[in-house]
Amino acid sequence: TNDDLNWDVHIIRPIIDTFKKHAVYITNVDGVGSVSIIGGYYVAAKNTASVNPEAAIYATNSNGICITGGAQILGLTNHDGDGNTDDGIRLDSCTSCSIIGNRFANLQYAISLNGTTYSTIQGNVISAAVTGEDAQDPSLVEAIRLFGNSTFNTVGNNTIRGQSGSNKYTKGINLASGSDNCKLIGNIIDSTTVTTQVDDSASGTGYAGGTTVGGSSGVDFNDSVKARFGTGNDLELYHDGSHS
Repeated sequence: TNDDLNWDVHIIRPIIDTFKKHAVYITNVDGVGSVSIIGGYYVAAKNTASVNPEAAIYATNSNGICITGGAQILGLTNHDGDGNTDDGIRLDSCTSCSIIGNRFANLQYAISLNGTTYSTIQGNVISAAVTGEDAQDPSLVEAIRLFGNSTFNTVGNNTIRGQSGSNKYTKGINLASGSDNCKLIGNIIDSTTVTTQVDDSASGTGYAGGTTVGGSSGVDFNDSVKARFGTGNDLELYHDGSHS
């Protein structure tokens, strides 16, 4: 249970193929570094009427999870039928976690934080490509998404690319409303294969270190979301649905 600070579990380089729901499932663990997942290979089974895989690595109500070491989390493309709907890593209601230095390919959502706080997403490479004679284009939605009031997180030095100009990630990084006081630092997002590089509907987001924002696709702000300039927010620009 999550009142025990002595958790110290290490999962090292597992090879988990054709999982039917999750490759790794973690719930109700606590600690400074409760669970470390280092490296490995993760790919789901094909969707069928009776099999509907979810996130490869899923944690809920837990603290101190670290996923690192070049883990390969892959979505299927080499099968008949529609594009995949595979997910990578999802943390629900967690805190003080790290997702660092991993490789994601062909996932509709590579990394998802839902109600997760004080965590770091850093140095990951997210992309898409088809392989094999019977390959199908993967379904690409949002590479990194923070929602459900995921506050005080850092997203830095990640590289994001879609498959091509005709099969793009809809959003590179999505900060939904309520995912406040997060930091985006030095991310590289390919404007030719990602429709909206950063969609920021949150408040208090800090940008630093060359995070790619806008480009040829611009920057999207929802109604009443402010762009603020100056140390004391001396200049604010926003549109309330009727007036700017």
